[in-house]
Amino acid sequence: MVHISDETVNEVRHVVQKILVPCIFVIGVLGNSVSVYVLTRKRMRCTTNIYLTALAITDIFFLTMGLLLSFQHYQYIHLHVKLYWELYGTFTWLCDACAYISIYIAVCFTIERFIAIRYPLKRQTFCTESLAKKVIAGVTIFCVLSTMSTFFEHEASVEYQLLDSEGKPCTLNDTSPTHISLAMENGVSFLNSIEGSGGNSDADVIMATTSEDVMVNHLKRSLPQQENEAFPSIVNIPSPEAVLSSSSMASSQNQSEILPIDVLQSCKNVTYYVDGPGILGQNDEYDKIWSYVSLIVYVLLPLGVLATFNCFLVVMVKRSNTLRRKMTNASSMRKPKDRPSTTSVSQENRVTITLIAVVVCFIICQLPWAAYLIVRLQNPGLDFNLQRVLGNVFNFLSALNAAANFFLYCVLSDKYRKTVRELITGRSGRHERGTLTSTSLMFHNTSRCSYRPAPSGHPGIK
Repeated sequence: MVHISDETVNEVRHVVQKILVPCIFVIGVLGNSVSVYVLTRKRMRCTTNIYLTALAITDIFFLTMGLLLSFQHYQYIHLHVKLYWELYGTFTWLCDACAYISIYIAVCFTIERFIAIRYPLKRQTFCTESLAKKVIAGVTIFCVLSTMSTFFEHEASVEYQLLDSEGKPCTLNDTSPTHISLAMENGVSFLNSIEGSGGNSDADVIMATTSEDVMVNHLKRSLPQQENEAFPSIVNIPSPEAVLSSSSMASSQNQSEILPIDVLQSCKNVTYYVDGPGILGQNDEYDKIWSYVSLIVYVLLPLGVLATFNCFLVVMVKRSNTLRRKMTNASSMRKPKDRPSTTSVSQENRVTITLIAVVVCFIICQLPWAAYLIVRLQNPGLDFNLQRVLGNVFNFLSALNAAANFFLYCVLSDKYRKTVRELITGRSGRHERGTLTSTSLMFHNTSRCSYRPAPSGHPGIK
């Protein structure tokens, strides 16, 4: 079995959560904001672009929640921001909801594109702006409500840790097995040495497996009763002189081996806020059932639908390109006035290719996470550190996918690039202002975008 050390986990978390996630957040929010601006322009409005606008807005919220969740790896948040941990369940809930909304929006516009190409006469029924808005609203409500249980899996919890002046956990200079054994054997005598004659009994002491845990447990017990109830944020450890003077000479010799003087002088017991299990987080049956439900409903089912309909779209695009080449060759033998226009067919294919690219990128980034969920359910004893590393990597892939659509649009859509260029330069091209080409006409009237029955009249992002 693969074993991952704690040092490896910390390195992965540092790179992913503290470097890559903030970078992806900035790039993704800027790119999706531009997409929202471009896709909501009057000439760009149509059913396909309504779905893509909703996808961009959802990705912005997903990236924001992902950034907020990454703050849990900062020491300052643990020490000073209790409100963050009270809202942690909300952040997790909204992050999951946004991820699932993105999945089903991709499913919706893939099916919409399939209907638009395969059944062009049914566009006026299934490919309308009003229906697209209703579908997006329905998907959003379903995903938000169905993931609400995630909120009750988390609860703010308070712990108390020994930290040095730099905010790092206190460790012994020598953690050899001999010292650990001495710590286990003399834990109670050390406790009594701190509290004096009023020490706790052996039954009240929880033995730790490391010398660091012994230090933490003893320090908690050493606080006066009234301070234990109030739980001050920072409590100074008794000085070494007080510890040594309140015990016998035999026990003080063992204590000096357990806790070096410099550790006692620099360590402080501090309030440490963490995420704890909520009502549902403590229920093993719920965890097992919800794992299977989320895997099927939010991962396997939508990915299967996307893969199936995407294959259909690829086949139809290939057939359309073959037909267009034949029409072009045939029209070259005719007089110019008798040649059929193939511009609309090419336009349709560019729209479809763009959406295919969006879905393929989505599947590539989500498939590793789906495989990981299946493996984890089948192997409950999977190394915990390995799960943490894979979770960080696969969550980053999801964030990367949320930031990638802007670049796909720029590469595959001429109209999108032109609109972005106008946004940057602040001026539009003379050609578009002076003449109304067939492409600009297609974007000018919303009704044409939504209701035209012929295969050539369904523009989207190109």
